[in-house]
Amino acid sequence: MIEYDSINLENTINSGQVFLWKKHKEFWYGINGQDVLKINDSGKITTYSNKKYDFFRTGDNIEKIIKSISKDKTTKIAVKKYLGLRLLRQDPFQCFISFIVSSNSNIQKIKSSLENISIQFGKKS
Repeated sequence: MIEYDSINLENTINSGQVFLWKKHKEFWYGINGQDVLKINDSGKITTYSNKKYDFFRTGDNIEKIIKSISKDKTTKIAVKKYLGLRLLRQDPFQCFISFIVSSNSNIQKIKSSLENISIQFGKKS
């Protein structure tokens, strides 16, 4: 039986949806808007602000979504290969800026540009 509820952090965070994330030991640390998130290997989120996020969209019916998009051979293969890849619910403004920075660029350049923007304009705690 396929386990649709599992989250593959490596594939999800490195999928090109988010860029201000780094792995340190068993935790991922990243920026979501004005907050810092810390995520363990099982997907448990701890935040600097103590806010609750449905960052991995756990409320979505993943099984239904996968069935609805798996209509052709190529998509079926991709879904099986990247099972656990999640579409993230990230801060809309950060997503918008990331999209603008990402045009005509590669992932390393996007990460570097967004880190520089965060350092220049982010709030210091």
